[in-house]
Amino acid sequence: HRNSRFFRCGGSRCADERPCVAMRLVAALLAPAVATDAALRLVDLETYPIDQLSSKLLAPLQREWLEGGRVSLKGFLTPATVTQMVDEVKDLPSFRRLQVVRSYGIASPRDSPKTGDAEHPTETLWAQDVFAVAGDQIANSTLLRQLYQSTLFANFVAQVLGLPRIYRYDDRYQDLNVMFTRDGGQRAYHYDASDFIVTVMLQQPEVGGEFEFAPMLRGANGEENYEKVTQLFRGQLPTIVSRAEPGTVTIFNGRRSMHRARASYGARTRILAIFSYDTQASVNQTRPDLEKNVRLYGERVKYCTAEE
Repeated sequence: HRNSRFFRCGGSRCADERPCVAMRLVAALLAPAVATDAALRLVDLETYPIDQLSSKLLAPLQREWLEGGRVSLKGFLTPATVTQMVDEVKDLPSFRRLQVVRSYGIASPRDSPKTGDAEHPTETLWAQDVFAVAGDQIANSTLLRQLYQSTLFANFVAQVLGLPRIYRYDDRYQDLNVMFTRDGGQRAYHYDASDFIVTVMLQQPEVGGEFEFAPMLRGANGEENYEKVTQLFRGQLPTIVSRAEPGTVTIFNGRRSMHRARASYGARTRILAIFSYDTQASVNQTRPDLEKNVRLYGERVKYCTAEE
């Protein structure tokens, strides 16, 4: 972990990728060689032929999504891809979220509902200790960034969700994140702010690190079920617990399903990548304010924003 104030402030991406004339000329010369979609090199196409989508592949995945709000794709990435992805991100600078948080309004206290009842689940406090790598620290040259920018991959996800198209989230901090969970760290119970996210499991810890969720506690229109959430927090509600293998891609409805990552133990860090998309094109997307990004990625965001 490094002092976040001294992280790179990378313009549209990161500092080591600021374009120059020579770089643009080289890129133009190499363009024909890299014209094919990156997913063709990264995905196990024998198991997941996303370049030749068919009802045989999509129908069971679409059914899983509609019934449970989660689709887990074991072995989606090739082992060589996973190995290189880990090598590329394991030493990236990160912001430590060592916090005591509420499950509601986890990114910003003002988003949390106010009930005035100390026993209400919105007031329950949880310990959290994770390290977040913001999107502007993840270079275009990394395989993770290339997969996130893949049109084939985005189209596949959209088809599973039953959507005509999805768009990359146009916030340079939140678009693509990597989360490190080190010995004793955990992610607290929370809901997501978006209807779906895509995660890529890159590395599991020696012990623990399981993903746990209570499916569809919230209604389709945001109706809260605080009674069941209370049961969940007291350990009285059945949950689904899984430990994805490296290379697993998961599509998850975190807006409706309360979820967390259990504590990780041992010398090996849990590494999870998070891809954020939107159903709207960039011009119509709702973006986070500066305060929220500072809370999520540290004070250095203020300095990066001031340089723009």
